[in-house]
Amino acid sequence: MWSNADVNQLRARDYLRADYIAALCETLSPLRATRSDDDPQMIVVDRDRDGVSFMSTPNFHEGDGPHRLSRSGTLRFGDSAHAEFRLKVPGPDRFILVRDGAELRFRYVDKAERWVGDAVLAGTYRDASGAEYRVGLDGIATFPGRRPFLYTLAMDHVMSPYDYIDGEKPDASWAISITRQRVSISDVSGDWPEETIASTPRWVLTRVTPPACEQGQR
Repeated sequence: MWSNADVNQLRARDYLRADYIAALCETLSPLRATRSDDDPQMIVVDRDRDGVSFMSTPNFHEGDGPHRLSRSGTLRFGDSAHAEFRLKVPGPDRFILVRDGAELRFRYVDKAERWVGDAVLAGTYRDASGAEYRVGLDGIATFPGRRPFLYTLAMDHVMSPYDYIDGEKPDASWAISITRQRVSISDVSGDWPEETIASTPRWVLTRVTPPACEQGQR
């Protein structure tokens, strides 16, 4: 059974699927963490005068909705019968979509892109000369010789089949490879679909601090 009280306790903003979070923390790659099915990977919970709504995305590229609970406590994301789920709400920052006995678990992350960047990329680094680089939890990166800049570790890979970070300017985008030991950041040239990643990284940085995922912050 479900009740309005269960749904109304949910916090508003972004929720990520638990299996996406687990894959992200294992691979440190938003691209490789992306699930291959067509089910929602992120759901945005919102409230308005009509109550709680759910907007879903299966690919972090396009949203679908908003959707609202039926009187029987089901949610439908799409037109097919396979897109219908029963909702369970165990707490204010968790909910579960149930279909045919299988469960998709979702966790509240507030702002999804910020959470993903904080989990796998934010921290302190050094280059081969020992210079320090900071990638902040506040979304600001500080690199030697550059003004501090806003950054986002992208989740949308529909048009870019590689991990990348976006800076504060439209042309400030770099391909990135993230491991537990270091990150490599490379220039990207050309326009989609003929983009080219530079063969030599612009920055190769060694981690001073581990990913937040490894510190239990996931």
